[in-house]
Amino acid sequence: MVPPSDRDSIVVSGMRATVTKLSNSAQPLGWSVVTSATSLTVRRTFKAVRAKVFQAVADRGKLLKWFAPDALDATIHAWDVRTGGRYDVETHWKTGPARNRGVFEEVVTNQRIVMTWELLHTPGGTGTTRVTWVFNNAAGGGCEVVLVHEGFPSRESMQIHADGWVGCLDELQKLL
Repeated sequence: MVPPSDRDSIVVSGMRATVTKLSNSAQPLGWSVVTSATSLTVRRTFKAVRAKVFQAVADRGKLLKWFAPDALDATIHAWDVRTGGRYDVETHWKTGPARNRGVFEEVVTNQRIVMTWELLHTPGGTGTTRVTWVFNNAAGGGCEVVLVHEGFPSRESMQIHADGWVGCLDELQKLL
């Protein structure tokens, strides 16, 4: 794996994939991943309208169809998408279970979701991070999602999550 330096642009294909540094001109059209030592930003443009993309994230049933694509199984114990609501998601991998839970700190329908993300049973460290989803209108009537995940305890944890979010958004694209 090529360790990204601060503020490298990277492309990740699949879960736990090899990271290849690319110049800005070589990034695939419609998405990018930018990382630093403790955060990552994923930008992805979908052909679906903003309300449909937001609903695919907010709806518990739709979430099961795209979240944790390489997991053997996922269980959503709670997914109360409203300001102050809680969530609790458990995934089962070949390497063992993982669990994430937290609080939706801010929810603005079709625009923004901010949530804490407790890292439980995660290689690279545990702790609480923050995930921010921003849903923007894109040129041509689609939706650009900007996902920022920040506050990682280690570069290893950040890289695992970068790979995971790219895989999730690939599956979300298929659903939409």
